[in-house]
Amino acid sequence: MFEEQKNTIANQHGLEGDSPELHQILTDMENRINEYIVHGALLKCTKGTHENRGILINGKEIQSDPIRVEENSRIRIVENRKATINGLTPASIEDCKGGMRDAKNNLELNIVSFGNCTDIDIGENLNTLITEYQNNHQIYGAKEIEDAIVARKGTCYCFMNLESEWENLATLGEYITGETILPTAGIESIFSDQFYLKFNDKEGINMLSSLYCKFGKGIITAQESGQVESMAPDEDLYRFIENNLIDIVKITDAFDEQIEQFKAAYLNNQERYKSLAEKTGVPPELLALIHYRENTNDYFSGTFGVHLHNGQELGKTTTVYPVGICFYDFDTAAVDAMKGQQSNINQFNLTADSQDLVAMLCFAECYNGKGYYNKGRNSPYIYSGTNLYTKGKYVEKKDENGKTHSVYEPELVDQQVGAYVLLSSLMEE
Repeated sequence: MFEEQKNTIANQHGLEGDSPELHQILTDMENRINEYIVHGALLKCTKGTHENRGILINGKEIQSDPIRVEENSRIRIVENRKATINGLTPASIEDCKGGMRDAKNNLELNIVSFGNCTDIDIGENLNTLITEYQNNHQIYGAKEIEDAIVARKGTCYCFMNLESEWENLATLGEYITGETILPTAGIESIFSDQFYLKFNDKEGINMLSSLYCKFGKGIITAQESGQVESMAPDEDLYRFIENNLIDIVKITDAFDEQIEQFKAAYLNNQERYKSLAEKTGVPPELLALIHYRENTNDYFSGTFGVHLHNGQELGKTTTVYPVGICFYDFDTAAVDAMKGQQSNINQFNLTADSQDLVAMLCFAECYNGKGYYNKGRNSPYIYSGTNLYTKGKYVEKKDENGKTHSVYEPELVDQQVGAYVLLSSLMEE
């Protein structure tokens, strides 16, 4: 299996089998064999691409233009596990539910999509392919695939068919001595461990583990373990917000009524937010703030009828980022939304009891997207209601092809209160 993986890596990088460059890559992999994979680790597939590909369905060509969101290619651990590595949730060999096939079987996905599958040719007629695939699985048809492609999930999501377990590799020692000498844990490992650690009674997976897709014949591996990256805080953003707070000298009185409404709604539903905080590791005040910002009316009414991801109605497939999800319960949707933010939760050391206002504002900035920060602008999501924000806002607009883009409107004034004012109002109570 290692020889197959070696050849795959050589082909990926266009390298000869005996080249120094390939030797260095393999050496790096061997050095990282002791890093177990955790929730949020970025994966890759040898047959995945984000290239836009024209596909024929029912005689018409549609464009499969998969959304370029890294979260879709990160492994998701959808169950609570007591065992941790560096405080992070570890993956096991059974974390291999992926794509529409498993979603239609009501399974929570570990892997969403790698874009388009290169095993499907450009311009290929999917009707024949669908018929052949249905003969094996009897799961879904052309209309559902078309809807998924229009929702920018990519053909990978539509046809992914993963093995039931990841494959772990033994180290060289097993072949030399006949004894099992397998990788140890990550950065906080007990280095004398002779076996794969088990999580939820199943072997963990590491940087040399692989998962095979039976549809496209792709090999899925990890680009990084998810351990080191999640432990490296964005110090620049933290310092930026910390310095900004020094410059806040005025809170706009125009929002006084909204602020009082916000506090009253929080007190009415405080226990629910606290319960969610224990499930997600995100402070209840911050969860309430996100709920308010994503759908103010739902927050004030206490209906809890929206996806916390983007404020769109529960029970309907979302049409803005993240596109194509559908939950029927606010709490379940909220837990999923926060799982997608695990790297930011770790990055800013958040817990259910956090009171670090700067860290919470950093999380809010990342949750809304760092478009303002990257352009050197103060985000209304954070600063509306203070002297640091007067006008300018990103809005979603469709172009002539029907694609949605974020467009900055310099004269548009945000009508909601920002995170700083609202979180401060709760933390002062």
